[in-house]
Amino acid sequence: MIDPVFISTGSLFAGLLLIVSALHKVRHLDDFRRAIRGYELVPTALEAVPVFILPLVEALAGLGLLVPATAAVAAYPAAGLFIAYGFLIAVSLYRGKLEIDCGCHFGQRESRLSFWMIPRNLVLALLALLPVVPVVERSFVLADFINIAGGVLFLGLLYMCLEELLSNRSHYLNYILKKEHLHG
Repeated sequence: MIDPVFISTGSLFAGLLLIVSALHKVRHLDDFRRAIRGYELVPTALEAVPVFILPLVEALAGLGLLVPATAAVAAYPAAGLFIAYGFLIAVSLYRGKLEIDCGCHFGQRESRLSFWMIPRNLVLALLALLPVVPVVERSFVLADFINIAGGVLFLGLLYMCLEELLSNRSHYLNYILKKEHLHG
């Protein structure tokens, strides 16, 4: 049995990440459509389907994780999204699609697909599944809420650092490829 602070921290972080991701996709539809197109897994005639459905499912799963009464139910589609994205990244890497933008970076820069995105998504899926783990029944105290807020903030900062490292890796690879192209 796990302490409810850990469950709440992971669930809130995963829920907020999905909501922010959905909002980012909606606000930057052209970039999201370009990322979908880059994977070459959906026929062009049908690309509007994931462009519409994925942000909606992300937002609903994310909202579900934020509400304790629905978190256990929302855990499965939330984890499913993270696993599906990781699987799509793995398939694309296997197919040699190393030059495409993953579509998962919140910044203004693109981030190429990377092997490191697969374990990242598995960790996110595990965090999303925390609400289905048996929990120690106890009341929350003020310190618990402070710990949850600090934990969510920490996970958010850790995620942003990882995404920035992956994006910087992409830009470094672009630089090396351009340099080799000019000199080779």
